[in-house]
Amino acid sequence: MYVLPIVITQLTAEPKPYSVELPGSLLELEDDPGVDSDGPIFVDVTAQLIESEVLVRGSVKTQLKFACSRCIEFYSTTMKDSSFVRCFPLSEIKDPLDLGEDIRESIFLKFSSFPLCSPDCKGLCPVCKQNLNKSACACEVKQVDDRWGGLDGLDL
Repeated sequence: MYVLPIVITQLTAEPKPYSVELPGSLLELEDDPGVDSDGPIFVDVTAQLIESEVLVRGSVKTQLKFACSRCIEFYSTTMKDSSFVRCFPLSEIKDPLDLGEDIRESIFLKFSSFPLCSPDCKGLCPVCKQNLNKSACACEVKQVDDRWGGLDGLDL
């Protein structure tokens, strides 16, 4: 559990700023071979009371390392949610406010489903697995037009 120093009893209708640095381990990426935390998570939010709810909004930012989907080399990138917004009913809040799961979710939603180290990444040779971004290989790759390949298995 990672809590921000937001004490509910001290909140008013005026937004109160909170800046905190959380450990990258909050993301629990230890079992994922394709992504790793590359530093702390920076949380910069304001909290305020609005009727019977607590509104928290601001930004969440961290550095992550991803394995490129084409060349499998790791690269570092910044993940940022500059429109982090959460609203909590006062009746369901424990003091102090725990935003750990909300911060994780905010960052995970920014993940790319096909991470690339660069848009022009050449990937790996399909024959020898040489990283084509580092050097060319001598393999001959036969280009096959397989657009109609699904029809080959039909028995008419």
